[in-house]
Amino acid sequence: MSKSNKKKKPVRQQNKQTEAARLNFFLRQLKMQLLACGCGEVYELLPDKYKQVLYTLRCQPLKVYPENCEHLDSAKLHLLEKQINGECEGLLVPLQKGGNKISVKQFFTIGLSLLLIQELSKKEPFPKAERVRQLMLEKMDLLAAEEKARNHLDMLALMLTFIHSEPNKFYLGIDMKIDRKKANGHFAGLEFYIHTHSPKSKTFILDNHPRPAFQLGVTVKDQKMLWTRINRSYFDQTPFDEQETIPVYIQSHALNRIRERLDIYHFNYEHWPLYILFDHPKVIRHQGYHLIEYVIERLKLGYLVAEVVNNALLVKTFLFLTHEGTPEGEKLKE
Repeated sequence: MSKSNKKKKPVRQQNKQTEAARLNFFLRQLKMQLLACGCGEVYELLPDKYKQVLYTLRCQPLKVYPENCEHLDSAKLHLLEKQINGECEGLLVPLQKGGNKISVKQFFTIGLSLLLIQELSKKEPFPKAERVRQLMLEKMDLLAAEEKARNHLDMLALMLTFIHSEPNKFYLGIDMKIDRKKANGHFAGLEFYIHTHSPKSKTFILDNHPRPAFQLGVTVKDQKMLWTRINRSYFDQTPFDEQETIPVYIQSHALNRIRERLDIYHFNYEHWPLYILFDHPKVIRHQGYHLIEYVIERLKLGYLVAEVVNNALLVKTFLFLTHEGTPEGEKLKE
């Protein structure tokens, strides 16, 4: 019989088969995690209708949504989405002390379904519901796993914000939404919302020449910016006062020097300290200049050269640790 004469399956029948395959896949995942935690009996005790409820309310896979991303082209967005997915697959959380671990990505799909079993067994009792709840509480610590997963995600968002922001071009922001409320019949699950902010710029006059610079800051929740400030007393004779702070600006020249001289790091990881070192900076006075220690992972790699100009701290350049004009560079000369 020719292909043209073969009867196609009705669309409704195809949909039913697809849905049945998805249900079976979901239930296999659920059973596998319960077995790995020593709770195989829980799966057998769950009534079929509750398994169907779990499937209906299952969390959707991780989603990344671009919002207000005028500074990012499609290639950069794709790279960021790929990195988010990869990191969420690599970060692990234990479902039990010293026992079975799953990825953060898995936790916010199948892991929340496990939490839902505990909730259903308490709110909507069924035969052997008490046994189900007892087994899961004995063998698993899902609330602790959820807390650890959320902490991992907070750190991940912060890390990606730091390494993908370019202070003279844009600041990246990542807002996470972990919604356990029903959305279209499902739990919404883990969602990342990407946005960018334009940097604030200001022109400083140095040696009768205009020098544009960009204000340092970090993105925070709800698409807002927190602009960096530093206590002025680090740089002049102003008495220390927690309220006496000034904004921090950086020239493109300094950013370029950091990238050129610390090119062993991937992405913009070399810019990471710019977002954290001004909270508790180590400032020294050397040869008439203020030098701020530049540290990555407890390793001092150089100094930022800065001065107070027009009631703001201006970072003018970066000196590698052994560069002329640093204490270490002077020692090498000796």
